[in-house]
Amino acid sequence: SRSLHRPFLASPDLVKGTSRARLAPGSGSIIVVVATAVFVFGGVLPEGWRRLPTAYVCIPPLLWAAYRFGPRMTSTALGALSAVAVVGTQSGAGPFSAYSLSVSLPLVQSFLATMALTALPLAAVVSERRRADERNRVLADIARSISASLDIDWTWPPRSLRVI
Repeated sequence: SRSLHRPFLASPDLVKGTSRARLAPGSGSIIVVVATAVFVFGGVLPEGWRRLPTAYVCIPPLLWAAYRFGPRMTSTALGALSAVAVVGTQSGAGPFSAYSLSVSLPLVQSFLATMALTALPLAAVVSERRRADERNRVLADIARSISASLDIDWTWPPRSLRVI
C-alpha cells in the first residue's frame, strides 16, 4: 500500500526564518495536526499498531487549535485532517482500513464528524469569550477616561463623611 509520509521540502529561507518566510501564527497548529494525522493515517505506525484505535490521538492538537486560534484555524486544521484521513484510509493505512471501503469510509466520516462537533463549538465559545473580554476592557477604559475628565472622587466613603 502507498504511504503518505514523504519528506517535507523547505527552502533555505524558510528554515532560516528570514523575513520572506513569515508564517501565520497558526501554521504551527496546522503542522502539528497534519503530523499527527500522517502518524495515525499515513502508514507510519508498525504493522501491529495500524489497526488499533489510534484515531483519537488527533483530538489534542485539534483542541489546541480550537482554544488557541479560534474557528477559522480549527476549520483549516479539520480540513487538513480530513484530507489525510480519507486518503490514508483509501490507501489501506490507518485504524479504519481493516474493512472494505464501503465500510471504512463511513467510519472515517463519522470520526471526522465527531472531531468537528468537538472542536468547532469549543473554538466558537472561546472566540466569543475573548471578544467579550476585549469589549469589557474597552468599556472599562472608556469609563475611566470619563471619570477622569469629570474630576469626580469615586472613593468610598466620601471624604465629607469620614470620621477623624
